[in-house]
Formats: sequence, structure tokens, C-alpha cells
Amino acid sequence: MIIRTLFWILLTLFALLGMGLTSAYLYLNPQIPEIQTFTNINLKAPLKIYSQDQKLIQEYGERLLPITYNKIPKTFINALLDTEDKRFFVHGGIDLVTLANATWQLLINAGEIKTGASTITMQLVKNISGASEIRFIRKFKEMLLAIKLEQALTKQEILTLYLNVIPFGKHAYGIQAAANTYYGKNVDQLSLPQLAMLAGIPKAPEAGNPINGPVRALERRNLILNRMFEQGSINKVSHRRAVQAPITAKVHDRRID
Repeated sequence: MIIRTLFWILLTLFALLGMGLTSAYLYLNPQIPEIQTFTNINLKAPLKIYSQDQKLIQEYGERLLPITYNKIPKTFINALLDTEDKRFFVHGGIDLVTLANATWQLLINAGEIKTGASTITMQLVKNISGASEIRFIRKFKEMLLAIKLEQALTKQEILTLYLNVIPFGKHAYGIQAAANTYYGKNVDQLSLPQLAMLAGIPKAPEAGNPINGPVRALERRNLILNRMFEQGSINKVSHRRAVQAPITAKVHDRRID
């Protein structure tokens, strides 16, 4: 009797959820921007002022150095996906497993979600759109746009766009600009602990970068290294050496904040 009652309660909840999502889709879909807004991003470089001997004096505008997919180290992609979106290459913009887990947490933790459900595609949409609506409405729009974006672009194109526009703090946007800003190198010249450090910054670009928040950044870096080890992306020796590595980041640009 109890099992039957629980079954009908769950069935009713799922039916109501389905009706709610359908209504939300019909209401919000006309408000979604054209997908071309997201596929035709102009990756602008900052204005650079040089001296007569061609030395960089100052930069105006955000620091952004576009990079192609084949120039992004596989190690960095693993660091990012092992932590943020391990099913990136198989889902269609929404990870139903993590979404279900987040929904369950919402129900049992009195409205508190301890782990996010946003995929890389959804994070890309959020960073580009900069929407500021009520959280539920914004999340639902992100889901709709993520699905459309997955249909318009390949996984490699989505990942490349994401890694060219996300903020890394210190006026750096994109992984190449971040590598240049914090280490004075191209991203393909960085070590494992340096790549893991960069992979952790987008979660909190200002408070969590290794300059403004070294303790927080180090904790995040080591969490990412742990995830990489758990997922088999790095071996035990590489993991041990990387978590013991000191912070080597420092600001290399000449911007006066």
C-alpha cells in the first residue's frame, strides 16, 4: 500500500514537472536570442601601445588572445572536463545525470544545491549572454540555448569558443591570455600543475585566481588534480608531483589596476 502511494505521488510530481517545463518552454522560447548571436562571436584583441623599440608599454581593453582547438593541450581539456563536465562529449547540451542529481539535492536539502548542473555549453551561454533574470528563468533559457548551440556547432567548436571567452581574472579572457598573464608563456608550454591551476580559475575569476586568492586557488588546483587522477587522466606519480608543486603564477602584463 505504501509503495503504491509513493508510486502515484512520484508519478504526479513527474507529470506536474513535465507540464511546468512545457509551459516554461512555450513562454520563454520566443525570448531566446538568435543562435547566430552566439556563433558569430568577434574575438577582439586589446589596443596595444608600443615604444619606438617595439616594447609593449600599455594595453587598453580586456586581454584576449584567440586560440584554435588544435593548440589547446589535451591535458588542459582533461583538467577542465574531468572537473566541470565529464560527459561533455556525449550529452546534447544538458547532462541529465547531473541535472537529476541537482534536482534531488534541491528536494532533500531544503532548496540548497551543493553541486552544479551546468554543462560547459550552458556556462558558455551564460558567459556570452550575461543574462540577469530570476535564477530559474535564466537557467531554463541557458538550457534551451545550450541545446540549440549543440545543434549548430561541433563539440570542438563549442569547447574552443568557451576557452576563448571565459574570464580568468586580471583582465584576461580565454586560456591563451590566461597563460600569458599568469605565466608569461603560451598555453602549450605550461606544466601539469600550471594547467590545473588555470582550469580552476573560471569558477571564481577574481577571488579564486592565484594572485588575489592563492590559498583558494591552490585548493582548487589540487581538487582538479585529484579528479584527473580519479578519471585516469594522470598517473599516480604525476599526481603526487603536481599536488606538491608550489604556486609559480605572477602577473606578466603591464596593466596598471
